[in-house]
Amino acid sequence: GKAKILYIGVTDSPTTKQEAAYSKSFTAQHCPGCTFTEIDYATASINKLSSAVSAALLSNPGTTDVVCEVDACEPLAAQGIQIAGYGNKVKLYSANGNLSSLQQIAGGHLLTTDIGISATYFGWLFSDGILRVLKGHVPVASTTVERVFTKSNVSGLALTPAAYATEAWYGSNSFEQQFLNAWAGK
Repeated sequence: GKAKILYIGVTDSPTTKQEAAYSKSFTAQHCPGCTFTEIDYATASINKLSSAVSAALLSNPGTTDVVCEVDACEPLAAQGIQIAGYGNKVKLYSANGNLSSLQQIAGGHLLTTDIGISATYFGWLFSDGILRVLKGHVPVASTTVERVFTKSNVSGLALTPAAYATEAWYGSNSFEQQFLNAWAGK
């Protein structure tokens, strides 16, 4: 690969900072021919992101890919890309699988790919962690399944708030019974 990546990381938590650092090291290890330019922002100053993206693109004219660490940055990144005149020069990627981002993909806008994780599942997972802490236990480390959303696979989805609040985009909600059994001591 020879991608020239502009990565937009959020500095609000140790986790998001670690994600950005991991993305940079992963790219260096697995794509030595790629370049990696990073913009960092705090959510409190997200209103300045579009101008930062525009400036970064103009400073790095060969950029081919813009990656938002989280969906919250996507609309402002898209605005910065348009301001710089890069709407037809770069691909935009994001993560979280928010409804508005999937609607952007379905509508053929600048966003091409979004990596999603079920918000419903995470709600159950957070509840499990809280209950474990209340019982004096440590929350269990977990992994989750992610889904890659692209134009080719969002067209058949109901892109509505009601569908977002279910497992409709990710599969079954059978995991709920596992949590309920664990909480009941089964």
